[in-house]
Amino acid sequence: MRTLLIFVFFICYGLTRAQNHAKDYYVFLGDTINVIDERNQKQGRWVVFGKDQKGIKNKLLKHNQVINDGVYINNEKNGVWKSYHSNTNKLKSEITYVKGEINGRVKLFNEKGKITHEGMMKGGDWVGDYYVYNAGGEKLKKNSDGSGLKKAMLMFSGIITKNGRPIEDVEVTIEKNEIFLKNFKSPLDGQFAAPLELQNVYVISFSKKGFHKNSVLINTYTDNIFDTTQYKLADWKVQMTDNFAASATGEIFSFIINKPSNKIYFNKRKKEFNADGSYEHLLKKQLNGISNSTKLIVASTMETNKKLEIENLRIEQEAKLKEIELLQKEQLLQQANLKEKENELLAKKLEAEKKEITLALLEQEKKVKELKIQEQQNEALQRQLEDEKKARQIDRLNATASRAELDAINQKKLLTEAQVKIRNDRLREEMSAKELDVANKEKAAKETELEAKQRSFNIVLVGLGVVGIMMFFLYRNITQKKKANELLARQKLEMENQKHEIEEKSKIIEEKNEETHQSILYAKRIQHAILPPPSEIDPYLKEYFILYKSKDIVSGDFYFFSSKYAHDHNHIIIAAADCTGHGVPGAFMSMIGNEKLKDAVDISYSPGKIIEELNVGLKGALRQSGETGTRDGMDISILTLPADYDKHDTINVEFAGANRPLWVIKNNSGEVIEYKATKHAVGGFTADDQPFALHQLAFEKKDTLYLFSDGYADQFGGTNAKKMMTKRFKDILLEISPKNMNEQKEYLANFFEEWKGANEQVDDILVIGIRL
Repeated sequence: MRTLLIFVFFICYGLTRAQNHAKDYYVFLGDTINVIDERNQKQGRWVVFGKDQKGIKNKLLKHNQVINDGVYINNEKNGVWKSYHSNTNKLKSEITYVKGEINGRVKLFNEKGKITHEGMMKGGDWVGDYYVYNAGGEKLKKNSDGSGLKKAMLMFSGIITKNGRPIEDVEVTIEKNEIFLKNFKSPLDGQFAAPLELQNVYVISFSKKGFHKNSVLINTYTDNIFDTTQYKLADWKVQMTDNFAASATGEIFSFIINKPSNKIYFNKRKKEFNADGSYEHLLKKQLNGISNSTKLIVASTMETNKKLEIENLRIEQEAKLKEIELLQKEQLLQQANLKEKENELLAKKLEAEKKEITLALLEQEKKVKELKIQEQQNEALQRQLEDEKKARQIDRLNATASRAELDAINQKKLLTEAQVKIRNDRLREEMSAKELDVANKEKAAKETELEAKQRSFNIVLVGLGVVGIMMFFLYRNITQKKKANELLARQKLEMENQKHEIEEKSKIIEEKNEETHQSILYAKRIQHAILPPPSEIDPYLKEYFILYKSKDIVSGDFYFFSSKYAHDHNHIIIAAADCTGHGVPGAFMSMIGNEKLKDAVDISYSPGKIIEELNVGLKGALRQSGETGTRDGMDISILTLPADYDKHDTINVEFAGANRPLWVIKNNSGEVIEYKATKHAVGGFTADDQPFALHQLAFEKKDTLYLFSDGYADQFGGTNAKKMMTKRFKDILLEISPKNMNEQKEYLANFFEEWKGANEQVDDILVIGIRL
C-alpha cells in the first residue's frame, strides 16, 4: 500500500511539473497558444490561427480562422497535417510528415473542398501511382516513373529583363501546389524554361539581390484531365525593377507586396494558356483587411529602404565623380603632351623655314656679288678702251713728229715729192678718221651694253624686292592660318566634349523616362485591378455595357459595383465617378475615391447617404479644411437596383448624383428623360454637411439607364473641330436605343473615334448603360 501511494505521488508530481513547464512556455505571438517544452521545442498538437501568422500577405486572414492543424514531435512535424483555404476555409491539403519531411500519403483539395490529387509523396515528388481528379469527380491514374499522361505538359519559357536588357544570375524558384519543387539561376542572356505538368498550380518566383522580387502564378488545369497535348507559352517577359523604383511604387500600393504579379490560366475557348487580367483585382479585394498599423509599419520600412537606396546612390555618385575627376586630369596630361609635341613640330617647321630663308638670302648675296664682279669687269673694260685711245693718240703724235723730222731732213725734196706727200697725208688722215670712227662706234656699243646690263640688274633687284615682300606676306598668312587652325582644333575638341556630355545626359534621361513609363504602366495594372471585373457584375446585371477609355495611360474616371447588400437587403450598387484631372493626378484621386466610396458603402446602401459619407471621407483624406484646403474632388452618380430586378415587372430604383445626372430612355418612348443631380461636387469647397438629393424612381422592363462622365460630350471633332455637346450625345443614345447593349457599346466607341479624328482626346471617357 505504501509503495502504491509513493507511485501515485510521483505521477501527480510529474503531471504538475509538466503542466507548470507547459504553462511557462505558452506563447501568444508567433505560431499559436500551444505548448513549448523546457528545451524550447514544440510538442504535441498545434493549431495555427490567422491571428498567429505574420507578414502583410497574411493580413487578409480572419482572426480566429484555422490555417494549419497537426502534431509536432521535438520541434518537427509528424503525422498528418491539415491546411485550409484562406478565402473559403475549406480543407486545402492533408500531408503526411516524418521527422519534418513529407513522406507518406498526400491529398490536395480545391477551394470548394473537392479532391484534386491523391497519392504517396516523398520530399516534393510523387512516388509510384497517384491520382488526379477533375471537377466532376473523375480520376486519372498516373505514375511517377513516366507512364500515364506524364508527357502532358506546358512548356513555359521567356526572358528576364530590366528596361529591355537581359539580366543574368536571377534565382528562379518553382513551387508546385505550394510545395517546393526546384530552383535554378538564369544564364547570361536572361532566358529561362520550365516544363510544367498539367493539372497543377505553380508559383514561379524571380529574385536577385538589389531587385524587387517578381512572381507569376500558373494554373495548368485544363478542361480535361485526360488531355495529352504539349502546350507552349513562349517569349514570356519578366520585367525586374530595382529596389529604389519598387519602393517608390510600394509606398503607395503596399498591398501587392509578396504576391504574384500575374496569373496564367487555360483559356477554354482559345485552347491555349493566357494571362488572367482580373487576377490583380481579386488580389486587391482580398487585401482590404490590412490594418492601418500594418500599413504604417510597411510604409516606415519602405521609407527606411528608400533612404538606404538614396545613400547608396549618393556614395556611387561620389565614386563616379572622383573617377571623372581622374579622367579629366589624365585628359589634361594627354592634352599637355599633345601640345608639347605640336610645339616640337612647330619648332622643326620654323627651323626648316629659317633654313629656306637663309638659302634664299645666300642666293641673293651670290647674285649681288656676281653683279659687282660684272660691274668691275665693265669698269676694267672702260679703262682698257681709254688706254687704247691714249695709245693711238700717242702713236699719232709720234707719227707727226717723225713726219716733221723727215720734212726737216728732206726739205729739199719737198718740191718734187709735194704732191705724193700731200696725197699720202690725205690717205693717212682718212685712215685716222676711219680708225677714230670705229673706236667711237665700239665705245658707243660698249656703253649701250653697260646700260642694258644696268637695266637688267635693276629689274632683278626690283624682282627680289617683290619676292621678299611676297615672302613676308606669305609667312604672315601661314602664321595666321596656323593660329586659326589651332583655335578651330580647340573649339572642335570642346564641341566634341560637350556633345559627349549631352549624349550621356540624354542616355540618362531616356533611362529615367523608361523607368517612369514602366512605373506608370504598373500603376495602370493596379488601377485596373480595383475596377470590378465582369465576373462580379454578370450574375446581377443581365444586359449592360461599360465604355471605359482613358485619355492617358492611367485614368481619373472609374466605375464601381457592389453586391454587399444583395443577400441581406436585395440591393446592388452601381456608380460612375469623374475625379479632378486625368493621367497620374487623376489616377491618384480615383484610387482615393474608390477606397472612400467603399467605406461609404459599408455604412449605407442609400445613394444620397453614400455620397454624403463620401464627401466627408474624401475631404478628410485630402485634409480639405479652412483656407489650406484644395479644390480637388469628384463628380459622381450612384444607382441602387434590386438584386433580382429581372423578376419584377415594376423596378424600383434609387438615384443620387453630384453634378452628374441619370438619363433614362423608356421602352419605345423616343425621348431622353434626365434626372438632375445636386449641383455640388464631392470634396473641394463643398461643406461637410451638404445634403445630396435622393430620387426614388419606378421603371419597367426594357427601360434603359445611362450613367456617364463628361468626357464623351466634351470631345472636339467633326468637320469643324467643335465640341460634341450634350444634345448631340442624347441624339446618339436615342438613335442606338433599339440596339442591344453590346452593339450600343461598339457604336459609341466607333463614333467617338470617327468624331475625334486627328484631334487629341481631351478627357477620360466613362459611359455605363443598363437595360432593365
